[in-house]
Amino acid sequence: MKAASADLASTANALGASLIGVEDSGANFTATNVEGVLAELQSNIDAATGSTNALESFTLVAGDITNQYVDLAQDAIAASVRVQVVGGPIQEQGVDYTLSGSPTRVTFAGQLATSGAAELISGDKLVIQYEF
Repeated sequence: MKAASADLASTANALGASLIGVEDSGANFTATNVEGVLAELQSNIDAATGSTNALESFTLVAGDITNQYVDLAQDAIAASVRVQVVGGPIQEQGVDYTLSGSPTRVTFAGQLATSGAAELISGDKLVIQYEF
């Protein structure tokens, strides 16, 4: 019995937590032992906290209007991008702007594009918040 107790208390490879089974009635993990479940949890934590927030402000100049885009400093996670013209509402991705490239390019579309009902002009200020 002492040997079994020592094996469970061990931190050596293939002993300790890797010997302790996990009853996972909710089927939340693919691992079947404590060591594997801990590894899955750490992986999930790393994935959830692996991004960084960024906030960029642009005062548009003639070249931005001619080009119809601004480039962000980083590769944005597309679902995280929020574009707002200062004094206006948050714009809708796919309608008012599109994303492409690396680093991420924000291209004006719809009403924000030239000839749109709310076309951007030189001097307008954009605030873009995103994660990367």
